[in-house]
Amino acid sequence: MAIEPASKLDTFYAVEDPWNYDTTPDDSVRLARLLSALPNRTYDRTLEIGCGNGFVTLNLPGKEVVGLDISEIAVEWARNKAAKRSDADRFLFDQCSLFDLSSERYGQFDLVVICGVLYPQYVGRGFSLVQIVIDRLLRKHGILASVHIDDWCPWRFPYTLLNADLSPYRQYVHRLEVMEK
Repeated sequence: MAIEPASKLDTFYAVEDPWNYDTTPDDSVRLARLLSALPNRTYDRTLEIGCGNGFVTLNLPGKEVVGLDISEIAVEWARNKAAKRSDADRFLFDQCSLFDLSSERYGQFDLVVICGVLYPQYVGRGFSLVQIVIDRLLRKHGILASVHIDDWCPWRFPYTLLNADLSPYRQYVHRLEVMEK
């Protein structure tokens, strides 16, 4: 399967919420499960890879929260949503491919969240590279939260598993894993 180009995702994001995250009860539950599964600690820097329109990103803890997506249009939707908030200065959104992420450009993070990205249409067979990229971005003792449709994402990260949860999500089963590096 070929990796979808950014232009295809830009077309998809012609509307602000193409997956209806903001209005679907399953997505509210998914977000609440993710947030409640995160260890209760202070996060200075948080990163969401594949932030889309900011649905998850704008709810994440952190003094500085960075959302990255391959779609420039999705990033614009997220920036617009953030700009309406009183804590808008806490958020930075940027267009960037997962495969172009680097700690030299973005620094390291206490919390990295990756939701709905580790599928063949987005990463092909490049999970080993994804693992290397995330390992460089995540600080020692940092937290990684991975949330994906279970049947579509067979990969596991080599960190200490703190929390794992399988739950219904729309017509699928979601796997939430929270790990510490």
